Amino acid sequence: MISMPMIESIRDMSRRGLANADIQRETGISQPTIRKYLAMDDFSPKMPTASGRGSMLDPYKPFVDAVLGAGRHVWRKQRHTAKRIWERLTAETPYEGGYGMVKRHVRERKAQMRASDMAYMELVWAPGGAQADFGDVDVLLGGARTRMHFFALSFPFSNMGFCQLFAGVTSECVCQGLKDAFGHIGGVPRRIVFGNAAGAGRRCGDKVTEAELFSGMRAHYGFEAAFANPSSGHEKGDVERKVGWMGRHLFTPVPAFDDLGEFNRRLLDRRGAYSGTPHYEKGASRGELLERDRAAPLPPPERPFARVRYGSAAADKRGRASVDGG
Repeated sequence: MISMPMIESIRDMSRRGLANADIQRETGISQPTIRKYLAMDDFSPKMPTASGRGSMLDPYKPFVDAVLGAGRHVWRKQRHTAKRIWERLTAETPYEGGYGMVKRHVRERKAQMRASDMAYMELVWAPGGAQADFGDVDVLLGGARTRMHFFALSFPFSNMGFCQLFAGVTSECVCQGLKDAFGHIGGVPRRIVFGNAAGAGRRCGDKVTEAELFSGMRAHYGFEAAFANPSSGHEKGDVERKVGWMGRHLFTPVPAFDDLGEFNRRLLDRRGAYSGTPHYEKGASRGELLERDRAAPLPPPERPFARVRYGSAAADKRGRASVDGG
């Protein structure tokens, strides 16, 4: 194939009245080629097409793909490597090709499988739905640096979230964090998705086990609870992003305070200062969308829920008792 500038030159000479023989003498291009490019009426770029030439591995690719597919359900230390697949091909099939073709195909198929595993549809959240999780931060409490945990409750519809700081991740902390957030927004979300926080409950396969105190609070307030699968951050991606945002904006630089209760009240008010920020895709402020979140929840119960557990513990000779192993 000749170059596009040469094609343009041939067509230009023809437009100026030169005969094909004259164009041949001028350019050295054969007359059949000149006639071909003068007759062409479409020079649009052509879509690339795959080569029709196959490889020796083509008849055996189903065998390789089946081995890789079965490996998804096998412990990673016992999955087939490309070398092991090649060894099996040469031993179990008539394949006589080299290892390189097998290695390239295995690499391509594994990349496709990873892309398939990582593809998720974006979840659409209606007003009033929420997600909950914990994050860890360092604070200066009474002048001493202390590692503490903040309970985050996020509302995916409005992209708003609220948090409260605690010393632990117990059921009491979960219930207190929920109560504070419910009181601040003036209602109870109809459905909350939780991470596998021990204070609320956890999922193991299809089995969900709730903490007793949390179950009592859920029954008291009437909201539905769902628990994300382990290592499935996409199921509660909004609150995971909120946990990171809160760590960077609400706890950076390291906050210093003496009264945890007062600091938690300021946290709720401080988070509300971001309500004027536009939502990243809905064309309204997060505060305006939060009003729709507030309109959707259940009404709070008339009587507050007692966020305590009662139990007994034996004291040692010095009058000390252990609670939750502490």
